[in-house]
Amino acid sequence: VISSSVSIINTVFPIAGGIFVDMFGSIWGTLAINTVVIIGSLLTAIAAKYDSFGLMVAGRVIFGVGSGLIVTMQESILSKWFRTQHLSIAIGLQLSISRLATFLGTLVANPIAERTGDWVWAFWLSFIICVFSILMNLVYALVVRHLRRKAIKENKEAIAASGLTLSKQEIQ
Repeated sequence: VISSSVSIINTVFPIAGGIFVDMFGSIWGTLAINTVVIIGSLLTAIAAKYDSFGLMVAGRVIFGVGSGLIVTMQESILSKWFRTQHLSIAIGLQLSISRLATFLGTLVANPIAERTGDWVWAFWLSFIICVFSILMNLVYALVVRHLRRKAIKENKEAIAASGLTLSKQEIQ
């Protein structure tokens, strides 16, 4: 039930992810969806701590919603960075790393439980990694925002130097 609760969600929500990306943009949209992933991971860890099966299923469903949507957004970001070349290898690499992380997570769960004496720490480690992920997502979003502002400023200066005028819509 716990595993299938994530899988069934991931069959439907990538379509919703595409709509979400088109409406809100991939960069800031990933922050919103990463927040959903963190909430799901946190609820799962809390459920493990307090032996709540219902809360764990809910946490995994929320996590599944976020993880299903985030894949669509990641591919949208990759398509912007690799427009002309190497898009296929970039997407393949992204998917391989994602699946490797899933494999490693299941591989280290038992050793973590044995070393800490508590199996719940495997869920808390997952939560910590999700927090790191959203922090890196925020850094990426801020860097892209800075680069966009810089490019807009340089383009405005170049246009001004050329003597052309642009409407407000063309500048945006």
